[in-house]
Amino acid sequence: MEGLHHSGFPEEYTYRGHFIQYKDLNELGQGGPTTGKLLIDGKEYFKHKFSGPIVFYENLICVPVLDQSWITSGFRIGLVDLNNFTLNLIGNREPLILMREVKDNKIYFFTDIYGSTEKTIFVEY
Repeated sequence: MEGLHHSGFPEEYTYRGHFIQYKDLNELGQGGPTTGKLLIDGKEYFKHKFSGPIVFYENLICVPVLDQSWITSGFRIGLVDLNNFTLNLIGNREPLILMREVKDNKIYFFTDIYGSTEKTIFVEY
């Protein structure tokens, strides 16, 4: 089975009058997920590293966020509120997050490149 894309996602989006773009993208090791800065209307609001792809839901950008500590790293789902430019991290740390869609107030995402492990979480903001 061909793997899902954790790199090569669009670097620019337009949503609800906002221009969203990734900058300074780099792979986390050879063949690893691509992460970088997330800019909204040309401004960097957060110091986190973001991955993709992203999905939109109402006034939110739903985006994988690199969550690192001294011992481990992984990704959590970030909800960026376009009304006040705040970031709320939800859910558990996962080795990989590939967003699929948001439907009925639930985020659907995969935690592996083969799409064999799908999870859901309610949008909390």
